[in-house]
Amino acid sequence: MGSLYQQAERNTEALNALQTALAHDNQDPVTYQALAAVYNALGDEPAAAQASRQAVSLYQAALSAAPGDAYTTQLALGDAYVGAGQYDQAIVAYQAAAALQPTAAAPQRGLGNAYYWQGHLDQATAAYQHAATLAPDPNAPLLTGLVQAQQGKVDDAIVSQQTAARLASQTRRRTCCWAGCTSSRMTTPRPRRLTARRWTSTQTTPMPGTC
Repeated sequence: MGSLYQQAERNTEALNALQTALAHDNQDPVTYQALAAVYNALGDEPAAAQASRQAVSLYQAALSAAPGDAYTTQLALGDAYVGAGQYDQAIVAYQAAAALQPTAAAPQRGLGNAYYWQGHLDQATAAYQHAATLAPDPNAPLLTGLVQAQQGKVDDAIVSQQTAARLASQTRRRTCCWAGCTSSRMTTPRPRRLTARRWTSTQTTPMPGTC
């Protein structure tokens, strides 16, 4: 329920639902990450950082307990480190995930996010562009364009945003064909996005549009 409330931006209800979930199971790192996102949305950054640190601790334990899931855990650990503001550690985790699955785009998006929050915009752009070569979806060019715009590279940003829009349109068309266009407004899979003050490697930015 907490994630549903969060998606609907009903953050107070999401907070209550997540706290109830933790009262029943306080060993789920995903719940702590969701809690951090809600706290960020509510403007409580210290509480968000604390929830992210708890997620980090649990993911570290999971790495030891289930080494066979190392890729997924390293990726999630990177996200948790970003949420906690521990960007150097996030980079290490994302690099470990990338080493395990070199053709996966998510670790590169995660690296881009961590570099972005460190203020290393050129490295962020390079990581996002690398991600774009690995997965033809709108996420990486969308994030690339946002960074380029911040750097004042307006022409480059426009090209990146146009690429993102084209890929989003293609995704919607494929979805419509598969789903029979049951809805007039579709959204693309979103990249790890800014949740209040943090992007993550798996979340995305909604790009609504008509089929």
